Amino acid sequence: MHVREQIRNRVAAALSGATAAGDRVYSSRVYPMPGDNAPSIAVYTKSEEVVSSTLGAPVNTVRELELTIELFIKGASAVDSAIDELAVEVEMILGVSCDETLPVSWSSYDSFETEYSDSGNNITIVGLMVYTYTYSVNNDNPTTGV
Repeated sequence: MHVREQIRNRVAAALSGATAAGDRVYSSRVYPMPGDNAPSIAVYTKSEEVVSSTLGAPVNTVRELELTIELFIKGASAVDSAIDELAVEVEMILGVSCDETLPVSWSSYDSFETEYSDSGNNITIVGLMVYTYTYSVNNDNPTTGV
């Protein structure tokens, strides 16, 4: 399993059952739509920057992985407070320093933004949290961090 997938799965596992979303945490951008399924969380990767750090074989690369955590809240009122409370839970679990169980050398919490939709009494708010995880691998074995 690629280190990128290991990071995504471990973050999702750390959040599952530990927030108001309960076990409605998905390690994919493809997930059941919110509704009766809210609050829920989706964890996925959007991009990864790769830089060679050695010459010759095997080539080591340093990778900066952008990991997105989408928080979904649905309700008639107080959705802003609810999304902030869920974001606090995620931040407290992940922190801003590197989780020693992840094969990474550094992690950072980079941004938070919200998207809002209103269809009558059915308000949905989505919070997008972006974390960056930095790790290194040998190009001939991207399943193990170095």
